[in-house]
Amino acid sequence: MSRLHLDIRRWTLGIVALLACGLQQRPVQSVLAAQPEPPPPEATVYTVQPGDTLFGIAQQFGVSVDALAAANGLDDPGHINVGQRLIIPVPVESAEEVLVHAVEPGEALWSISLHYGLSPLELAAANHMLRSDTLFLGGTLNVPQHAGDHPPPCRLAHYTGDGETLASLALRYDTSPWSLAAANGICSPFLSRPGHAVWVPAETEVIDWPDPFAGFQIHPTPAVQGRTLSIGISLTLPVSLTGSFHGTPQTFFSTPGAARALTGIDALSETGIRTLVVTASLESGALARYVQRILVVPGEYSEEIVTISEDVAAALTPQVVQSEAESLDQLFLARTPSRLWQGRFVLPSPGDITSAFGTRRHYNLQTSSSYHTGTDLGVIIGTPVYAPADGVVVAAEPLTVRGNIIIIDHGWGVMSGFWHLSEILVEAGETVVRGQQVGSSGSTGQSTGPHLHWEMRVGGVPVDALQWVNEEFP
Repeated sequence: MSRLHLDIRRWTLGIVALLACGLQQRPVQSVLAAQPEPPPPEATVYTVQPGDTLFGIAQQFGVSVDALAAANGLDDPGHINVGQRLIIPVPVESAEEVLVHAVEPGEALWSISLHYGLSPLELAAANHMLRSDTLFLGGTLNVPQHAGDHPPPCRLAHYTGDGETLASLALRYDTSPWSLAAANGICSPFLSRPGHAVWVPAETEVIDWPDPFAGFQIHPTPAVQGRTLSIGISLTLPVSLTGSFHGTPQTFFSTPGAARALTGIDALSETGIRTLVVTASLESGALARYVQRILVVPGEYSEEIVTISEDVAAALTPQVVQSEAESLDQLFLARTPSRLWQGRFVLPSPGDITSAFGTRRHYNLQTSSSYHTGTDLGVIIGTPVYAPADGVVVAAEPLTVRGNIIIIDHGWGVMSGFWHLSEILVEAGETVVRGQQVGSSGSTGQSTGPHLHWEMRVGGVPVDALQWVNEEFP
């Protein structure tokens, strides 16, 4: 680890220690242990839904986690129950206006506070933070208006060497030695500080990327159940990348000076703060590690009741359903290293949506934890089905449950599947282009009526295909 990173690490540990000292002076435990009082008539009361976390609820209503926990007497803010009623405290209006800062990749409490000319403790206090390492993508920070009264934003320059002075650094960075002295709390601009980090006034953001990382682009933030998360990495030199998101391994695909990973977030996955870890292996054998906390919020999915006949129910034996699903799961796990598509995807058929992706389904009025893994388009039998994007056909065959199917590999672990077709017009191994007819809609297999089921998977995980119609990836 470089001396620069050691210095930053010591500074961060110091901030945490100071925050801990402040914690001892505040009666936090007594506040959290108190029983919640009946809400005032104008208060908002929220009922906890499946997948909710205190983080997500706090973000939804624009309050801090601490305030939400205190208002409800929660001893353990990390544990809430479905059906529990929470009082949403009214945010305390401050006499001082605040700016709202959206957390970006790579930012830390110290870097954000430096950008606005605040101390980390001031910024932590303004946001009721008990720890300095609780930032996450998808979150925001309140920045007091008086930040403008502080010295101008700075960025980290480097460690000074023997013979270097503030005057020599001022020439290098086109500033004055007096500005450097003010930014670093030094009484004289002519003092030499060999081996110390020097902060240089600048308008740039303060992000200390460890080599060979030069930047991260993560979209969307916050991440959403059932949708695709795009992770872009800018690199200073060729490296081998490995990583994981919430424990799931990620595959990175190289592009000139960068790398990209696309991960599907399961529609039933846990919500809350999840961790992205990326490790770069350099040719020298050294390892560089980047860790980013990302907020995952619930998707807005409805419920529906699906009625199936006794004949269809009898044909859907667990053995048949499981065998077919396992065969397709293996096919969907393929990772073609080339990106075969360009631009947004298009709808494969002109019908209206009759059943959206992620809809929680109850079959024949029975309670079920399943959900709809595709998007159903209401079309009559024989309606043309088009390729939504360029790719290669990897399956074109009849199945018991899904009827006649076509699966197109778009590269980078992105695939489209079409079920219940009446006609298949392509073969496995054939290259197709966006807008090319590949089949016709139908009602084959165990279908409840004519329609087109369009299923998209990213890294083997079903995702909302309409996100790819409305947004361009990567």
